[in-house]
Amino acid sequence: MKKLLIALLLLPTLLQSAYAKERWYQVEVIIFAQNNSDYHKSEHWGADYTLPDFEGSRRLSASSSGPTAFSRLPVTDLKLGGAAAQIKRASDVKLIRHFGWLQPGLEEKKAVSVRITDAMPGSGDIGSRLSPPRLDGTLRLILSRYLHLQSDLIWYDPLNEEELAALEALSQHESEADVDENVAPTTFDESPLNTHLAYRLQQSRRMRSNEIHYIDHPRFGLIVQVTPYEGKTRN
Repeated sequence: MKKLLIALLLLPTLLQSAYAKERWYQVEVIIFAQNNSDYHKSEHWGADYTLPDFEGSRRLSASSSGPTAFSRLPVTDLKLGGAAAQIKRASDVKLIRHFGWLQPGLEEKKAVSVRITDAMPGSGDIGSRLSPPRLDGTLRLILSRYLHLQSDLIWYDPLNEEELAALEALSQHESEADVDENVAPTTFDESPLNTHLAYRLQQSRRMRSNEIHYIDHPRFGLIVQVTPYEGKTRN
């Protein structure tokens, strides 16, 4: 009993010590699109219609009165304004979003996936079945011996009228095929996967604190910087 009482008395001190050792980071992301139209029909890379795992992912909340985990940072706290301005002036790329957030460094079993879309974080607008966002997916920061950023993102390009007509004709043709030939018909239901090309980017990147990292894809790209945060925070 005496040992139990001592443990209970020491618990607040131990928790405070553990919290003091918790490392926090500022994650800043620039998303840009490649404007080269040749990529739309490139034969060197294919479309991927599988989806990221959104289970347990977290959307960024609106900025609060103080630093809070997974809340959107005010523009004045962002460090990559110069890079975003350069992208705005460039003709071959287009700035999609520039944003950032704070979070604790968490081991892989506890690391949180952040839902990333081209809609404003906190707005709840992540597109609909017939009109998906241009970009949707997750980013996940993991702290082990080193920092790692896992990205699983999909870029949606709408099909033009000619491509949609061809797809609908193919669906109609297959639905009329003889079932004895074991032909599996394609259902044309105007879902995003039937009205858009979907290009997937999956990477796990080791991150060095304070360095700027580029995550490239022929259709879109990200610029990411992770920096240690020393200020006071609220969970």
